[in-house]
Amino acid sequence: MHFDKAKRFERKLVAGVVLIDILFALLAIAFLANSRAHYQASQAVTGQNLVQLLEQRIADKARLVDDAVVRVGRELDRQLANGPIDEVRLVQFLEVEQDQLPEVEAIRVSNGAGDVLWGKGVVPGKPMNYADRAFFDRHRQHPDLGLIITEPLLGRVSGRWIQAFTRSYHTPDGPFAGGISAAGPVPVPLARTARS
Repeated sequence: MHFDKAKRFERKLVAGVVLIDILFALLAIAFLANSRAHYQASQAVTGQNLVQLLEQRIADKARLVDDAVVRVGRELDRQLANGPIDEVRLVQFLEVEQDQLPEVEAIRVSNGAGDVLWGKGVVPGKPMNYADRAFFDRHRQHPDLGLIITEPLLGRVSGRWIQAFTRSYHTPDGPFAGGISAAGPVPVPLARTARS
């Protein structure tokens, strides 16, 4: 009888140890699952923060480029209000704006016919023409349109893939006088996508 009690005690002891082991295993699994969920949530937040930071950086750069285009427009408005465009002064103004934006390849100005007359890479007497570009036509058709950011396109002056920030400018009495373009290089994969 004493032997039966010892056997029962041994079985209860083994069962207790097994139950404790199972309990610890369940707790470990719950802890690991919770840890994994916390890690994934933390990674999601970190990823979202990085995306927001990148978006903000791109928006800030775009704002800087657009501000330069707006300043060029104001300079053109000022010059046109006082008579014809002072080409030497305009080219100097474009160079100063260009120097402040290393991410921009060139800031150029065209007349109402689309001839690119002023800016980096423009050869006097051999103007390129933007008249057949979609952005130029939209500015001509809708003078109050404001900023247009183009899709990647092959630059007429540079011969490289670019993306341009464009605005129009007007004569003092209101009609369309031409366009202002600040073009920056486009990474090759984006240019290939634009081609296809």
